[in-house]
Amino acid sequence: METVICVNSRSTGGANVVFRRTNRMSSVYYKGIICFAASVLFLGVVVGGVSAELVPPNWMPNAPIMAGTQVILLWLPVPSAVKYNVYLDGKKVGESASVQYIIPLPEAPGDHKLEVAGVEANGTEGKKSTPGIVRIITIEAPNDIMVRTMDDRISLRWEKIKGAVIYNVYKSESEKGEYKFLVSLQDESFNDPKVTPGKPVFYQVTAKDLGGKESPRSKVVRAEIQKVAKVDVDVVYKLKVVKTKYVDDIEFFGKESVVAYGDLKLGPDGFLYFLDMGRSMISKIDRGTRDVVLRFGEMGEGPGKFRQASKIAIYGDQIYITDPIAKMVRVFRTDGKFDFEFLIPTPEKKEILDPIFPHLRAQGINPLGIAVDPKKKVLYVSDVNFNTIYKLDLRGKLLGHIGHGGHNESDMASPTEMAVDNDGMLSISEPTSHRIKIFDPESGKLLRIIGKVSNGFIGGFIGIYGMNFDKSGNLVVCDSGVHSIQVFDGKTGKYLYSIGNEEGIADPAQKDRALLGFTYGTGANVDDKGVLYIYRGDKKVIHIRQLLQ
Repeated sequence: METVICVNSRSTGGANVVFRRTNRMSSVYYKGIICFAASVLFLGVVVGGVSAELVPPNWMPNAPIMAGTQVILLWLPVPSAVKYNVYLDGKKVGESASVQYIIPLPEAPGDHKLEVAGVEANGTEGKKSTPGIVRIITIEAPNDIMVRTMDDRISLRWEKIKGAVIYNVYKSESEKGEYKFLVSLQDESFNDPKVTPGKPVFYQVTAKDLGGKESPRSKVVRAEIQKVAKVDVDVVYKLKVVKTKYVDDIEFFGKESVVAYGDLKLGPDGFLYFLDMGRSMISKIDRGTRDVVLRFGEMGEGPGKFRQASKIAIYGDQIYITDPIAKMVRVFRTDGKFDFEFLIPTPEKKEILDPIFPHLRAQGINPLGIAVDPKKKVLYVSDVNFNTIYKLDLRGKLLGHIGHGGHNESDMASPTEMAVDNDGMLSISEPTSHRIKIFDPESGKLLRIIGKVSNGFIGGFIGIYGMNFDKSGNLVVCDSGVHSIQVFDGKTGKYLYSIGNEEGIADPAQKDRALLGFTYGTGANVDDKGVLYIYRGDKKVIHIRQLLQ
């Protein structure tokens, strides 16, 4: 009797092994033969076949590593690997007998893929590692470089550039001259103390990445520390009082409620225009007959109505009136007809916004004062919240800004009242600093400062409420805080005289101011004949006096 046994085993590579036995053989003998045969077949397969594929290398922590102009690759060893192939973006770039390799930093921007694979002694390559990513960022030049001038230095500031580790600053004495390397720094700001007041300098800034690659240069920025021709704050003025003669009082309110403060302007048509802030109403007054010939304006919502009329400026037959609550300017004709209105845009410049506290930014703009340059046909509106002046055309199109808040002398602090002289220079009152600053509105340059730092009366101010230039170019300043009217040379800023009463004497209660005999004077105007028009808040009349030179 014969028995056939078939074995199909993975250990034999899938081969069928056939054994025959007879009754005369023992079972133990046959079992030994089977095990031996299987072992021999397995050994033959291992010696003559292919081993398992090499495992992929694992990266060392933080590898690959960018270092300067190179990339360092570090990985863990792979058993049975005699060397390693290195790939960049799928292309073999080198071999290494150790577990490290260095390649130059790729030049092209974007993500670059690095891989490593072990190689056996017979040249067979194993599996590749997981990709190691090297990101190359195109370095950009700094944009929107902010310039601030201090008393003794120039400050530059810019936004952080992605991928930049160092910034280079270059400087030139002329805009198109040679820009010489000045300094390298890690911060996004630089202060230059090596400047001469009154002499402009020009800067460019570049950014450099970790590999030392430098960006193109930024746009040229101009900076200059201004030479401020100001009145010496320590000068001791001698009170000079000009006598006046009482002429008349214009009483036109009757029993109607009127606020203590109002804005008074002498129009180019010869009429007086008085703004009653309490009722947002404008009265047009004939200076000859003393009659109110027209009243217009009212509080309310909608076109031509005010939420709170504040200040007025006149150009030709148009009257511009600020409405700070509505954040706009409303324009009427001198015949009382509403013409048009426009919103004042919120500033977007960083140099204006940065000095403002977040809670003040949330309150929005507060356009208050207004003045017009009839020669240049330009309108100026002051913002006491954002500490800037809006420069607009006569239809309300924004042309630019003048100044911003800060701690420097040339910065602004709650600019309020404004007046334009015959040369187009802009005078601006600052209640916070108790001074008047005169700017060139074209360059934004601070020309001079009027007013003592100490809040005195001769040459100094407490609370300016109304200032206008007379026909001689002198600045007439009404200081309702101390009930005085002072006149300054519009060119030099020097104190000239104070306006007093018939006696032309000092106030008995305060020897460094003139005696006027009334309080709450606002909006002082002096015409070409030396006639003073001023609104008296205590009596709620327009008071008229003749100056006696």
